[in-house]
Amino acid sequence: MINNGFVNKNAIEFKIEKLEKPLTKGKDQFILFQFDPNFPQVKYVWLNGEVKLPPIKMNSKVNNFNSKENIAIIGTNVDVKSVPPEFKLIGYFNTPNSYKLNSELWLIPSKFNIDLKSGTNFIINTPNNKESSVLEKIIEQNPIKNIDAESYGSYALNSNKLLNMGIKISLIFVVIIFMITGTVWISKEKSLIRILFLSGLSIYRIFINIVRYKILPYILFSILVISISIAIQDFTCSLWSNRWILYSFYMYVVFCVYLLLFCYTVILYTVGKGGKQF
Repeated sequence: MINNGFVNKNAIEFKIEKLEKPLTKGKDQFILFQFDPNFPQVKYVWLNGEVKLPPIKMNSKVNNFNSKENIAIIGTNVDVKSVPPEFKLIGYFNTPNSYKLNSELWLIPSKFNIDLKSGTNFIINTPNNKESSVLEKIIEQNPIKNIDAESYGSYALNSNKLLNMGIKISLIFVVIIFMITGTVWISKEKSLIRILFLSGLSIYRIFINIVRYKILPYILFSILVISISIAIQDFTCSLWSNRWILYSFYMYVVFCVYLLLFCYTVILYTVGKGGKQF
């Protein structure tokens, strides 16, 4: 949700061109975004109930605020002068990897009084994923026009979901290739393992030597690459979340454990097939 402007995959976008009856809040929890499609970065945000907001870095000049105030939250790329005088700036979105939130201005009025002069497009989120039923209660008898997210672009597009699935499948193939490569790589050391065993080294000493000269350099190099990626990711991949680094780290740990276990298995097998020690 963070990378998609805090809009979840089940959110409904719609348009109201004329209000025949005032919109009502009801008792359900929701976040309702209202905006002009020509200026989508400026959003009026209507909150109902205890709903979660994106991480916010509070303004040091603000000691406290309450629901009776008109408040504003802005992204780090938004000019402070863009905040209307009737709204109190309470802080900035603390979402360094979200391009959308960093470019948005959220205006949160104290009273639920929707005027179409502020925008005719709406997006509704609910924490319990019951957008349709909640929307029916809010709009009353007002006619609305649903807007298909596929027509204007979103992080939640079906095409992007397909791309995401393609990336996951590609990663699975990469892991399989790594494991096959590691298997062949370690298996080629059977002759060395047999020589070390026949020369009098114990299984433990053989394992330590193979790890030190074969596997340890790979582990250290991988740690270096991951560390560099973490250090420069804000500059090279500012539109991504940090999750890809976490997944890469998991893959790295699994592969290292696999190499160590397979190395030990190969040593046991080779020693079992070897001759007597001198």
